[in-house]
Amino acid sequence: GIIKAIEELKPEIYIELHSYSAGNKEKLIGPERIDRIGVPSFSLLDNDVLLGSVAPYVRRKYFPIDALCLTFEIQKENPASKEYAARFIARMKECTSRDEFIDFMLKRYPQQAKKAIENFKRFYGLEDEDIRIM
Repeated sequence: GIIKAIEELKPEIYIELHSYSAGNKEKLIGPERIDRIGVPSFSLLDNDVLLGSVAPYVRRKYFPIDALCLTFEIQKENPASKEYAARFIARMKECTSRDEFIDFMLKRYPQQAKKAIENFKRFYGLEDEDIRIM
């Protein structure tokens, strides 16, 4: 499965796509998510596409600290969400490096990208000056 592929390929960039029901949106983006299930809330992009990290266990066990590991949640039964996600993924494929993708995110979604970077640094116990990665 996926874990075997990760172990064999050792990717530097790992993206998961998930879908969610509209009724669960607040549970995914709400600030209490960290207290409720121990992971930071997702950030809202456009057309109800959400950005977050992969499961902490997978992140720590299978990836080096400098790998880029993200989850995008696409709202079920929302054609605009699906279309936007497809366009976004096509844009991601044009990026030639992790840093290029991070720069793109900082320009297009500065607030959400900064939140993701803060969550990443908190996850690894890093200081601002330690490292600039997501």
